[in-house]
Formats: sequence, C-alpha cells, structure tokens
Amino acid sequence: MKKIKITVDANPNQRRLRKLLKKYKDKLDIYQVPFENITKKIKNKTNLKSRIDIATKLSTVEEDDPEDDKNIELLRRILGKNNWEDAVQVLEHINSGNDFFVTNDKGILNKKEELNKAFPKLRFGNIDDLEELLKENE
Repeated sequence: MKKIKITVDANPNQRRLRKLLKKYKDKLDIYQVPFENITKKIKNKTNLKSRIDIATKLSTVEEDDPEDDKNIELLRRILGKNNWEDAVQVLEHINSGNDFFVTNDKGILNKKEELNKAFPKLRFGNIDDLEELLKENE
C-alpha cells in the first residue's frame, strides 16, 4: 500500500483519528492547514505552506496563481460565499496534492459529492470515509 497523504481539519474525531494513525502509522502522512489548531496529541503532522493569509484574505506569494483564483471562486460557489475559511482550507488541500481531506465540518461534508466531482483526484470525507479508504488499500 502506498502512503496516503491526508489533510486534517481541526475538528475530526481526534480519538478515532489517533487510533487510525497508530494502526496505519507507516501508511499515512498527515498534514494540517497552518491556521488550524490541531491537538498536540496528533504527532508527526506537517503544516502545509499557506498561499493565502486567512486574516487578510490576501495571497502570501509574490505572483498570484490564476489556478488559485479559479479554484477559490469554484470553492466559494460550492461551499457558499460566506464560507471563506472553509474555501481556503480546501484550497490548501488542493494545492498540496494530498489524497484525502478529513473533517467533521458539516459545511464541507454536505458538499463532499460536489467537491469530489469538481476535484476528482482528491477525496473529501469524515473519519469513517478515511477508515474505509485505508481498509480498501490494505
């Protein structure tokens, strides 16, 4: 099984996530969006390099990437114009190229089918979905 790279939102079931990480420790790389605070109990996580400052909503890179502009607008259409933070989190996940975005955020999960369709190389879901993916790849 190849290593699965996951982006973790701050709100998934931390206890179950830790159990999965323990069970599949050699099969997972875990990343977090830099403005999210994930429990210190989740070890060996890496911060993604943010391309957008969440506070100012401005790019943190010298040149804007037209693909980012296109993706953020698509994400805001899917997630809702007022869900700026969710859109930025998902954009960071997209830019990372990670395989799976795990969250309990209803704003994202309620739109996971649309997100999976818009970004077919990536998967979005909750802890149950992640566990299913891991079992499929055993």
